[in-house]
Amino acid sequence: MSSDVESFLCDYLRTTHFSIQLDESTLPGNEALLLAYVRFVMGEEIHEELLFAKTLKTDTKECLDEDIQTYVQHLIALHDDFKFRFEDILSMEIPPWIINPFDETEVDVYYKRSYSSLALMKS
Repeated sequence: MSSDVESFLCDYLRTTHFSIQLDESTLPGNEALLLAYVRFVMGEEIHEELLFAKTLKTDTKECLDEDIQTYVQHLIALHDDFKFRFEDILSMEIPPWIINPFDETEVDVYYKRSYSSLALMKS
């Protein structure tokens, strides 16, 4: 049954946008765990699920190069995935007045001819 839930979750995450949170936790014997939580919208509700929990090869006193390399590879894969999913947003050209609305640059305001006639009408 747990494999059914896991496969359903993985299949669902392939078709939707989600956020991921990584956290490190420590067990009583100084064992370190890497926890990954995922948040997503299903229907009209926001869900949070534990994606995985992995025991780290080291305790909390030291960090091995292998662990760091594994995490770096995982984060690079996540970055590439997000870059692909949000390619349209990353390629948008955002006008400077949106980024810094309190900048003292002037913005030209103009009306279409039909709107200017509406502004001149009296009620």
